[in-house]
Parts: sequence; C-alpha cells; structure tokens
Amino acid sequence: MKKLLLNLLRPIPGAAELATGLRSRLRLWLRFGALRRAVRTALYGDAAITVLTGPFRGLRYFDRHVWGLISNKWLGSYECELHPVIEAVQATPYRRVLDIGCAEGWYIAGLAASMPSTQFIGFDIDPLSLRQTRELVTLNGCQDRVSLPGECRHADLDVHGGEGTLVICDIEGFEEALLDPQHAPALRRSDILVEVHEASGESRALSTLLRSRFESTHRIQVIEAIDRSAWVTANRAHLPAALSTELAVQAADEHRPQGNHWLWMKAH
Repeated sequence: MKKLLLNLLRPIPGAAELATGLRSRLRLWLRFGALRRAVRTALYGDAAITVLTGPFRGLRYFDRHVWGLISNKWLGSYECELHPVIEAVQATPYRRVLDIGCAEGWYIAGLAASMPSTQFIGFDIDPLSLRQTRELVTLNGCQDRVSLPGECRHADLDVHGGEGTLVICDIEGFEEALLDPQHAPALRRSDILVEVHEASGESRALSTLLRSRFESTHRIQVIEAIDRSAWVTANRAHLPAALSTELAVQAADEHRPQGNHWLWMKAH
C-alpha cells in the first residue's frame, strides 16, 4: 500500500515528500505522543513554550509533530554535543548561514534570534518542514532574514557559499553526494558542520570520505554522540521539579542511530 501510494503521488511535484513527511510524523505520534504530552505538562502546564537551557535558551517554541522527538528541543538538550560549536558560531560574524535539512527550523530560528546581522537560507525537501520553519522563525521575529527555497543543489552551495558562510548539513546520508567541492568549489572556503550518517555503528567509511575531501582546506574536528543521562544529571537544577529524572531522560533521548557523529570543519 505504501509503495502504491508513493507511485500514485510521484507525478505531483512535492507530493511524495509530503506523504513521507506525514507518514513519519504519524509514526512518531503513535510511538511518542503520550511521552510528549506528559513532558509538556511537566515543563509548562498551560504556559507558553520556551527552550529551557543551552545556546538557544529562551527561544520561543511550539508543540508540533516534527521529524523526531520535539521534547529534547524544549529541554535544550538537542545535540548537546554541539553546544560549544554553536556558541562559537553565535560569536562569529557570519554573513550567511545555510541550513540544509532544516527540519522544523531549530538551528535557523535559534541562530537567527541570536545573530541579528546574519542572513539565513533553509533547505528541505519536506514541505511540512518548510512550513514549520516559517512558523518558528515568525514566532521569534526573524522572518525577514530567512529564505526557504526548498531543495539544495550544488549550484546553491556555490552561489551562497564561500568565505563568511556557515553550512549546517543534516540530510540522512545524502551528504556524500552534496558536500563535494569538485561540484561546489565554494565549499572549500565555507565552514561546515555536518552530521555524518554511517551505514552501521562500526562504519566510518563516509566520515573518512568527507574528511579526505576537506582535509587540505579545513581544520576538522570529529564529535561523537554522548549519553543523555549525563546531560540530565548535569542540568537537573535547571529543570522543573515536576519533571522526574526518569521522564527527563526519556524526553532528552534523540534515538540517534549508532555510528552517527559530526564533523566540524573550519576553513583555513
């Protein structure tokens, strides 16, 4: 049935991506809907949602079905391994940030709210994600500095990349094809933060390939995923007493596949 639906929708531009996005959100709602509701009640009750900790502390957020769990965004624990990098980014006068695979807009909204002189471009093939990003940046008053053109291609990286540009990339393995300086030479002069989606927990093949492409032009740092229970322990004092430690650990869990890690590549 799933294949039949996708084949029927394929001739309609964006329809297959829309169907995939809806299916993913339905699956997450069925699996984690009760957890999300319990976390929201414990954190906010009927109050407005704002991020509790981390580099985006105070960012206004919403309650939506998104790619993955949203509760770790509310806590501020999302990709906590990258917090030192994000804080360094916030202190750097980038002229432009490209967020490829922007999902509902976590990085675009968070960075735009704290970098008022920077322009942002968000790319995603999922129309629901683009709609949610637009809503989130508007909620935080950053919409005038954000554009959302859709899919990212090599030509986009070459036109918008280069010195003074940060590229954030999370595209579920397609980074192998897109982050290629042979096809987008401006990448050689762009700072790049990419989540690497390896084929297995033991593999480092994709990471090795990407590093080989940029080792002559960038300083490269490998950042590995860490356990979320340590984050909860370190941040317990910043979380409401109504949120039990057990529920906090569940809320912070990103269910990240083994082998996924990040490369932080700063252009020389």
